[in-house]
Amino acid sequence: MKTLAIIAEYNPFHNGHKYHLEQSFNATNADFAITIMSGNFLQRGHAAITDKYSRGKMCISSGIDLAFELLFPYATGSALAFSMGAISILNNLNSVDYLCFGAEAPELDMFYRIVEVTLEEPDGYKSKLKNYLSEGYSYPAARNKALEEFCHDTAITEFISSPNNILGIEYISALKRTNSRI
Repeated sequence: MKTLAIIAEYNPFHNGHKYHLEQSFNATNADFAITIMSGNFLQRGHAAITDKYSRGKMCISSGIDLAFELLFPYATGSALAFSMGAISILNNLNSVDYLCFGAEAPELDMFYRIVEVTLEEPDGYKSKLKNYLSEGYSYPAARNKALEEFCHDTAITEFISSPNNILGIEYISALKRTNSRI
């Protein structure tokens, strides 16, 4: 038996989410789907359109087999906190085989390339990052510029500016940081 996981806010669950779930089943041939879902408050800190119980029922009636709540500090935190909280839950379940996430770009190679640099932090990247930070750039802006320059790829800035891509990068980073079996 194979299980796929989707980390989401489902605010509310809509046809795009249903399509994503169907595509995830098709891609993985999984038997079950679980979700880690934000509670009553979402990553950007605002209240969800409907309460977590109603959103959970929408998930279950649309094909999700089991829904878990991502606790408030993680659900309303940064992309790093959001992803680490959700991946920790999935790892502790010890029964998830696949993580499927939506993204604005389908290039998995770009996700892995960025994750490799940000996790390993080669000297050339660290130097560029430190330089941009000392020039007064915010950390996200400095990271984007350092990645673009280090990787010699101007497409990185656009790639990283998309919210779902940012979360995808953090999900993959969290999987690698925790040596996940997922």
